[in-house]
Amino acid sequence: MESLATARPIPASDSSLLPAMPRLLCFFLLGLSFLGVATTRATAAAKVTDADFKAYRSVRYAEALREARKMFARGDATKIAAAELLPGAALRDAGWTKERFDQVEEAIGGIESALRSAKDGEITAEDLASQLAEYDPTAVATVKKHWTDPDQPSDSQRAEKQVRDEIEAERAGVPPTVGQLAGTWVFDADATVEAMLGGPADDEGKKMAAEIAAKVGKPSYTFGPGDRVEVRSKGPDGQEKIETCTFALDGRTIHFKSEGRKREETLEAGLREGKLVLGTGFGKVAFSRK
Repeated sequence: MESLATARPIPASDSSLLPAMPRLLCFFLLGLSFLGVATTRATAAAKVTDADFKAYRSVRYAEALREARKMFARGDATKIAAAELLPGAALRDAGWTKERFDQVEEAIGGIESALRSAKDGEITAEDLASQLAEYDPTAVATVKKHWTDPDQPSDSQRAEKQVRDEIEAERAGVPPTVGQLAGTWVFDADATVEAMLGGPADDEGKKMAAEIAAKVGKPSYTFGPGDRVEVRSKGPDGQEKIETCTFALDGRTIHFKSEGRKREETLEAGLREGKLVLGTGFGKVAFSRK
């Protein structure tokens, strides 16, 4: 093994490479640094018009709607798969690539952050002007125009409300016509529980349906002839109770009026999957045609 004293000296041709390597490395690192700065400036300089801002918000809302639909899907693989497609569809509608979306998002996010910091007193007006100067003037003007109060409902909150409203509308069914109401409708405990659960009843749901049926029996509504309606229900004594009155249909609202009474009773009505659904919210009751 060679000692340091007797080690073979590096040839001049080899040693000449030593000072060059640090220089090459410096130039390489400097190039990477310049690339990073150029990328940041390109992103900051992204132009954002009103149309861009609208497209950006639509994609962001599609992302929030995807999460809301998945949350309310109750494990339904088909609904979850459909929800996953929403952001991609919004990008295609905007004619954007993911890279373009990222550029616009970073520009909008940076400008909004600066505006928020100024509003909260975290930076001075001079600092704000300095930060905004890094962005495209059109982008700054657009964000300022559309910047909203942060206390307004978020995309997630609005998306969750939309999905709940859609579920409620689906459960309510479509408004019936007088002709569709005609005939006898009998209480359906299983369909009522399924409507409450928003899907097929599990063992606990089936047990609940059986308990409800045992308690209320088989209430029914017979509409017609004409504006006459007959209501059959289980009285407090367990015996069948029969009442007759007239009805009038206004959209999805049925107005019931008994002879000798000035006060009307009303029920919201809808047809869903062949069932007549009466009531609102979790008070909906389903009836099957006899």
